[in-house]
Amino acid sequence: MVIFEKAVREDIPLLKELWLCCFEEKPEAAELFFERTIDYVHAYKATVGTRIIAAVYCVDCRLNGKRAHYLCGVSTHPDFRKQGVMRKLMRFALADAEQRGDAYSVLFPSNAGLYRFYEQFGYVSRCRVTQTVLKHEELGVYSEMDPVFPDTDELQRVCRQNNFLFWNKDFIRFAMDYYAVYDAKTLFSSDALAIAEVENGTASVLYTVYRDLDSLKTLLSALKAERYILTSAGGDLPFGMIAPLGHNRLPDNTFIGVTLN
Repeated sequence: MVIFEKAVREDIPLLKELWLCCFEEKPEAAELFFERTIDYVHAYKATVGTRIIAAVYCVDCRLNGKRAHYLCGVSTHPDFRKQGVMRKLMRFALADAEQRGDAYSVLFPSNAGLYRFYEQFGYVSRCRVTQTVLKHEELGVYSEMDPVFPDTDELQRVCRQNNFLFWNKDFIRFAMDYYAVYDAKTLFSSDALAIAEVENGTASVLYTVYRDLDSLKTLLSALKAERYILTSAGGDLPFGMIAPLGHNRLPDNTFIGVTLN
């Protein structure tokens, strides 16, 4: 018999084992997730006896001033796939999130084929972005700045206006360290923060918050790449899905920003 319930701290070793079984994840990255996000992540599990066979995670955030979550880590052990376990677990998790007061659920499918799977739970592909490519000579001239870690709450308020996931400071700090495991770099000044991967002369900018675009461009020039790919809200590229919970209305195009598995 499969039991669906909220996970507790004592489940972390088994949850971590399932995570590493299902995702091509470095153990140190998984370790960071379970150690650093425990205070603002709601984990849900499906169990058979003492075995955890499936799990999902809801990371607290806010959207347009309302409670929301980013749903990630959707995982079912290979031995129990295609048996409807995840469908039931998803419905259980979303019902609990709605009861908790969440107005929206946002996720980023790990591949294009999963967009249709999530539609059955009310998710809509209304998270779309545009990508801009800049050359190094289009950026500002970087000079050494005081290593003042920015107030990311304030930068989010300035940089984003409506329809974006507002992350708490701890999650942004976690994301910096999580991506560093995969050799991504974090740059910051008092006016901007950026997380980027640099490979073969191309800087793929994964996340940014900034006071103004010039501050961001100047910061990015420190990477000394040949070109820079910036992802921003609006456009035609699918970049996640959103589902309203309860009687909340579906918002306009929503920007996720940070994505995990």
